[in-house]
Amino acid sequence: MMINFKSKSVDLLVSPDHKMLYSTEWIFYKSKNKRWLTKKAYEIKDISKIIIPQAGRMTGKELKYIELEEEYDRVIYGNTLTKIKKKVKIKADTFIKFLGIYLSEGSYYIKDKKHYKVRIVQKENTDSSKEIEKVIKEMPFNYNIIKRMNGTVEYVINSKTLTKYVEKFGKSGDKYIPEFIYFLSERQKKLFLDYFILGDGYLKPDGKKYHFVSKSKKLIDGIQALYATLGISSTVYEHKYKNGKTYYRLETKKDRKGNNKYYSMVREVKDVPYNDYIYSVTVPKGYLLVRRNNKIAISGNCMSMRGVKNPTSYTVTSKLTGVFKDNEKTRNEFLNLIHNGKG
Repeated sequence: MMINFKSKSVDLLVSPDHKMLYSTEWIFYKSKNKRWLTKKAYEIKDISKIIIPQAGRMTGKELKYIELEEEYDRVIYGNTLTKIKKKVKIKADTFIKFLGIYLSEGSYYIKDKKHYKVRIVQKENTDSSKEIEKVIKEMPFNYNIIKRMNGTVEYVINSKTLTKYVEKFGKSGDKYIPEFIYFLSERQKKLFLDYFILGDGYLKPDGKKYHFVSKSKKLIDGIQALYATLGISSTVYEHKYKNGKTYYRLETKKDRKGNNKYYSMVREVKDVPYNDYIYSVTVPKGYLLVRRNNKIAISGNCMSMRGVKNPTSYTVTSKLTGVFKDNEKTRNEFLNLIHNGKG
């Protein structure tokens, strides 16, 4: 039997001896000393209202500049001599703003390996279009502005270097957040989100929650992960268009006072039968950010080795806290079992 901790924004399914990070309603809302507690899942399953953390602040670093690099052939008198790498240096804040805009609203165009263009389309004469134009002017590339009869304006950046960079993000259904964004300072991560919102997000009528929609599951997942590193919880929902295609919606969480939520109250806890493998990871601090059914939570890990098999035994559970770190022989024996297909 597994134990399922469930709310509108949390869905944890854990083994009975799984280490849980939690708080009680009284400690969290009424005590002067808010604190998190640690117990095994089966020890807290009968508490009527459990507070589960969903997000935390992740430290990062400020970037001053970002360099884009492009490799091309240098040709003299019809003979290819060597590969040349061209670098373009851009202010980090400017490029972070651009990435937020591009990933929400941009596209690229390549024709005959001669024409390389990055396109961003917006409604004309809006606060968004004015801010987007300002960012594009800060970029070290040539660009054109095309005003359409339908009231939209198209910004076209003519750059092979930039086009080759954004090409890796694919089309709208394939877009994702590049890894370096997660390791930025809190200020620069918020900067990215602000400009992503400029293109594809909006503040809901209640004035509290941000709302995002995308064809790309990977992109929405990335937005959720990024918010989690800023101490803001969110939930992803899956929907279908009338034509059968899938799109994904994300909403951030706020409390009644309008403060960002980083936790959820769980009222539903139940036993669930389970007959399959359980995988456990160990991290230095003993807590991990996990997600199940598009809902995130911070959970502990058992720090135990489970289900070790050999050809003549049944599955066993051994409490071997720290054994891999402290005993190289045991660690190597375990890895050999896995590599030989016996574990």
